[in-house]
Amino acid sequence: MGIPRTRYADVERVLRSNLNLRYVAGVVALRALRKIGGLAARIGAVARRLRGSARNVDDRSVAAKQSTIELQLHRDEGEALRIPIISISPARRPFPRHIFQTWKSKTQVPEDYTRWSESVKIRNANFEHFLWDDFDNRQFIADYYPWFLAIYDAYPREIYRADAVRYFFLYQFGGVYLDMDTECLEPLAPLFDSSADVWLGRLGNDADFPHSIPNAIMASRPLQEFWLLAMHYLVENATTTVGSHAQVLAGPEAMTGSILLKKTYDTYVSGQRDAVREMIRRVAVRFPANLRPAPTVSTIELLEPNCWYPMNWANVIDDQLLWEIRNNTIRLGDRAKRWLFPSSYLVTYWGHSWKEAP
Repeated sequence: MGIPRTRYADVERVLRSNLNLRYVAGVVALRALRKIGGLAARIGAVARRLRGSARNVDDRSVAAKQSTIELQLHRDEGEALRIPIISISPARRPFPRHIFQTWKSKTQVPEDYTRWSESVKIRNANFEHFLWDDFDNRQFIADYYPWFLAIYDAYPREIYRADAVRYFFLYQFGGVYLDMDTECLEPLAPLFDSSADVWLGRLGNDADFPHSIPNAIMASRPLQEFWLLAMHYLVENATTTVGSHAQVLAGPEAMTGSILLKKTYDTYVSGQRDAVREMIRRVAVRFPANLRPAPTVSTIELLEPNCWYPMNWANVIDDQLLWEIRNNTIRLGDRAKRWLFPSSYLVTYWGHSWKEAP
């Protein structure tokens, strides 16, 4: 399957564990289809030469659509920050139907990310979609959380800021946060019919894995105190790990990302209520009255891995399939996705684009 020899031991260990053989079969089958597709492509090339004029018309149509998208993105780029409008009463609000995503720029989004983001909009047409760029993220923090701005600006890379802003967004507005490398397979609304206040997802079956509660997909009702505990750890990490070099060595996962979120969850549900209440209070006193947390304990629903994270980047077989998908070595059609992810609402392809950034 193209797995390097250096990872053969990892493959053997996974095969001896509880591997979902569905993925192995999927990679093999899709590889075979790719071979067949290569032959079909060569035959098709001849046919396309005979349909040159039709192809030119199609190309012009695609170009026109792309131009329309570009114009729309450029129009939006200069607009004021768009924020959700939420109900201020009652205390128990209905789940807010908006989806938040963020990328470096609104006008230069990778093709795959654009396609996956479109799947979110198409399958959740009754949700309002918000795409913020780096400028929007900073403006939001400056406007509503100026006490955090010095920490925010001092982060050594943009990924730390992109991690941090999502907790503030979910606290203030609620809704759903999704990484841009996440594809939507099913409408999300039914997930939020429960009595929970915050929804997180489990990655893999090892509860002790430091990354086992990723911050790639999260959902919440507004003004949940759980997020203030995450903010407490943002502040604590920034004040105990001082300087760009130290923060780079610690890494975004620990400073602002999945490791921090797992620590927040573990602490919040630990039963140490007095200590948790005090950490939340230290953050809450910085807020104006209209942004103080709801006077109730947040109920957290931790979803099973297959719901949001059917692909586990820490699993060597999954990681190989992820690499194939991200590099367009194979393309999953709707039938393949239904077969591979039969009980999933979302699938994250773990682009880890921040690792490639300077």
